[in-house]
Amino acid sequence: MIISSRLSLMLMILVAAPCTSNDFVEFVDSREVKHAKEERVLFECGNVSTIDSFLNSIANCPAAIKNIKDTVNDYTSIAIEFENLRLTCAIARYHLGHFNKQPNYAEALRLFDINSRQGNLNAFFYLGEMYQEGLGVRRNEEVAFAFYSVSLLRGARFSQETRLRLSVLNKLINPDSTEEIKRLITDKYESAMMADSMRFEPTFMIGINGNYHKQFCE
Repeated sequence: MIISSRLSLMLMILVAAPCTSNDFVEFVDSREVKHAKEERVLFECGNVSTIDSFLNSIANCPAAIKNIKDTVNDYTSIAIEFENLRLTCAIARYHLGHFNKQPNYAEALRLFDINSRQGNLNAFFYLGEMYQEGLGVRRNEEVAFAFYSVSLLRGARFSQETRLRLSVLNKLINPDSTEEIKRLITDKYESAMMADSMRFEPTFMIGINGNYHKQFCE
């Protein structure tokens, strides 16, 4: 499979030594857009009647949701069936412990993996975090490095933090793992890009256009 020129450049950057946080480049090639002021909508805590109200409740007041386990399971099925990137990512974050003091790392890993294969860049950041910190998986600096690298390729929301984490990991990874890391980056990047290209309104292929992060996962 042919690697894009952008990805080839990124891989050259990643394997160069020594590396610093300033060595990593974000490839954001979308046209600048002027964002209209977002309308603020108030949702009642505990209201799960719509996807937006559920997202508000799960992020800000999960304790107010009645039968939360069943509700989360129902919306998880909806998220996967309809490939709702934002919903899938938010529920994954819930299981990661961002809105919940009782994390379910196995479910978070499953949903972030689905989300990443759908082309959601922010999911790659969270997967990197799980592998770097050993959250429900065996700690693996090489895999974490690969996931962070993919998230940075198109300008992840946490780009500054991602560069810093890559800089730290670059000092820890096994030099003999360079080829494996390159293979992982190539595989994850191209599969996500291909998945997104099949969407009705692809965003991954053209870079960040509009409010990408709020649309797909904060």
